[in-house]
Amino acid sequence: MRIAITTDSFRDGLGGVATAVAVLARTLRATGHTVRIFTAADPSHAALELDVAGFPALHYERLPGGRVVVAPVGLARELDAFRPDVIHNHSMAAMGTQALAAARLLDVPILGTCHVYLAGFLGYAPLPLDRVPLMDEAAWRYTVTFFNLFPLVTTPSQVMARELTAHGLHVPVVAVSNGVDTHLFRPGPQVSGKDSVTVLHVGRLSYEKNIDLLLRAFARIAGDYPAARLTIAGDGPDREALTRLAGELGLSEGVCFTGFVPHEQLPALYQAADLFATASTIETQGLVVLEAAACGLPVAGVDALALPEAVHHGVNGFLAPPGDEAALAQHLACLIADAGLRQRMGAASCRLAEQHSLERVAAQYEQLYREVAAAPPPTFPPAWMRRGGWLWGLLTTGRHTVRGWDFMSQLLDLYREVKAPVHYADVARALGVSPDTAYEVLRLLENKGLVRSEMERLQDRSGRPVVAFSPTEEAAGLMTELAGGTPSEWEWEEAKAGILEALEAGKGTDYQDLLNTLLLRIPERKSPLLFSTDVVTAIILVFYELRDKAAAKRLVPHLRWFGPPEWATLYSLSGFSLALSLVEKANRRATSLLLSYSQQFRQHLDSLTGGEKARLSDFA
Repeated sequence: MRIAITTDSFRDGLGGVATAVAVLARTLRATGHTVRIFTAADPSHAALELDVAGFPALHYERLPGGRVVVAPVGLARELDAFRPDVIHNHSMAAMGTQALAAARLLDVPILGTCHVYLAGFLGYAPLPLDRVPLMDEAAWRYTVTFFNLFPLVTTPSQVMARELTAHGLHVPVVAVSNGVDTHLFRPGPQVSGKDSVTVLHVGRLSYEKNIDLLLRAFARIAGDYPAARLTIAGDGPDREALTRLAGELGLSEGVCFTGFVPHEQLPALYQAADLFATASTIETQGLVVLEAAACGLPVAGVDALALPEAVHHGVNGFLAPPGDEAALAQHLACLIADAGLRQRMGAASCRLAEQHSLERVAAQYEQLYREVAAAPPPTFPPAWMRRGGWLWGLLTTGRHTVRGWDFMSQLLDLYREVKAPVHYADVARALGVSPDTAYEVLRLLENKGLVRSEMERLQDRSGRPVVAFSPTEEAAGLMTELAGGTPSEWEWEEAKAGILEALEAGKGTDYQDLLNTLLLRIPERKSPLLFSTDVVTAIILVFYELRDKAAAKRLVPHLRWFGPPEWATLYSLSGFSLALSLVEKANRRATSLLLSYSQQFRQHLDSLTGGEKARLSDFA
């Protein structure tokens, strides 16, 4: 199979998601599949043996990987050139929304993987959101709303699958481990006569990992076990603060911060240790815990999210209540003091890790890829548009995978443009399908009374009679009904003129009055076209406010590189609003409201005709 993997930021070995994506890609490739990763461009990709397609991105070092893809508008074009049999998306931001749009456009099966407990990462915003009331619930709502757009969702653990379902995920969800390379990560040779006991922690040095609690727990027992050493491997935004805390706790001699360790060097680090420790409460699986277990280490951790699936209390380690520094210290002391216990629990860890071998994971995904590829095309347009059930059923069953909505929309647009019957080859060219497919589908529509055909001598052709098609009045009426109503030409021109006049009148200002008007008016817009017009304008105005900021200045060349807006660019603007929310000094009220409108914005874009998308793109 040809498998496309989409993810936000990818630097091999830096972060759990990037590591999981890399090992999956390598394993699938080793079994004979062709795999390409579509992600934020990074200089490290040049040294990889993996096939990586990079897109322009902003630097944002507080996030794992340090890069944010803002608007990957070339993704559909790149995917079309790759010709994937399936798209496997690992993103919840701009890359993910664009992958969904590309899958619909290209008729490629898609599934999504939810790696992240989003509420645990709210502190990464320039103004930390983790202390804002109701933000946890908002994070879950965004997560399930996003993943409900996929026909199938996977997640690394059973507990995460249950959480997603409990918070409103309606599509099938399957727990599939990220896996661990049990050939690379395995117990090392037994070393006798060691005069020290090494406690190891591996991971990004950032607030959500609770490394400060691990340091305090270790400080509680360090005096009782002077031979114990704590090694902290990894780098991140909190390294300086954690180093300072270790000094304040009197652990300068007993704690070693190694900095970033390349993934291929991690097995030796695990094999040199005696036990693994973590206080993280946001693990949707805990890949480093699996790696440690595969290397035969017992684990001292916390009873939170997916860790109990990797650490069985009293079997291959111990679990303390989240945030309980004293209990974690007690478990560390128990393992440090008893070499026999460490050996027994380490052997249990090895047996548990075998259940997460990459061969098993690859086989599970191969089966899921086949199931998704065999399933009907993604529901498009959304359910509320499919009130003309027999029309939709006609064109989403049987031998055709193309969409009746697209055919009718394109035929109507071309007919209105030329004011004459349209040759089926023109419809095929506009939709990117074969002329034979276009002809057959148009004939099916004709049998239902939605299209009429006639013999015409069309301009710019040989002059011989050809079959041309035009929509019936019934078709035009049905399409308008399915779309939930279309604004009149007068309403569109009035809305467009109103915005342009306000922009002209506000020259030399920050356009706050216009932005406030738009943000208040957007929820009241009934027309998908007018709603989308106001959202696009508001996003552009928020970016305009940042025109003198460093982050915005770096983004401008990328926007110029994209060229004039096309309809695919419109889909990426919902991800662009997310990126703006990460930029310091951005308008917080505006970006928060735009994020809340992003899902409805994508749904409205789906409902627009080709002509309306062209209008909106030209206006943008």
